[in-house]
Amino acid sequence: MPMVNLCLILVISLLPFSLVHASEEDSDGIVLAGTRLIYPSAQKEVTFGLQNESKKPFLIQAWISEDESEATPADAKVPFVIVPPLFRIEEGQRSTLRILQIPNDLPGEQESLFWLSVLAIPGQAAGSIPSPGMMELAIETRIKLIYRPVTLKGNVASAVASLEFSLDKAGRSLTVTNPSPYFVNLVSGTLTQGASRRGLVAVEAIGPGHVLSFGVDGVMDADVGIQGNVEMNYLDDGGLLRTVRLPLLAQRNIHEME
Repeated sequence: MPMVNLCLILVISLLPFSLVHASEEDSDGIVLAGTRLIYPSAQKEVTFGLQNESKKPFLIQAWISEDESEATPADAKVPFVIVPPLFRIEEGQRSTLRILQIPNDLPGEQESLFWLSVLAIPGQAAGSIPSPGMMELAIETRIKLIYRPVTLKGNVASAVASLEFSLDKAGRSLTVTNPSPYFVNLVSGTLTQGASRRGLVAVEAIGPGHVLSFGVDGVMDADVGIQGNVEMNYLDDGGLLRTVRLPLLAQRNIHEME
């Protein structure tokens, strides 16, 4: 990977599941099999596929971390083992990661969230000559790995349907409560009251039993919350975008508790 007698690798953390490339001669680089991985607790192992759709080989390193901010395998202390953790994948080749769980004390009454990281370091195709001044990029992609106890009742769709929404007195913030044992991957949303319709700001995933507040792009009438509804876009287990419309809780009940 010489670049004017200098080897330079940049590591970039991306949300998309396609690992991009630095050269126009490549096609799609390393492509992962999905944007998330569900691990049923009863299974000894699960598999996750990837394919090299570029015209050069890659060195792949994969690891699992508990925190999205953990950048290296050395920081990871999780009840999982990846096989193989480091390997070379040739152009056009498919490969599979085996993820095995080891004895653990993860909670059985709710899901647990981890992050699967895949680092792709580009190599040089046999017989090719490096382009002068070309910069090679090593790309890291992280996807959610959700550990799901088999004893949980319901599913993600029922978890979304159980979400509770309430507007604050000022009409500028929407509180979301997730009473379910599932992670709900909220993406965006809209709040409607009569003829007034406002988007939600800084929408994010909500964990089991958690409470979050999203900003409202404007001001809504908090006194008529019972007449409002919230339309939320979320991702299902397969990473597909779904939409659900749920009622806004009566504000008089919220105010009585304050």
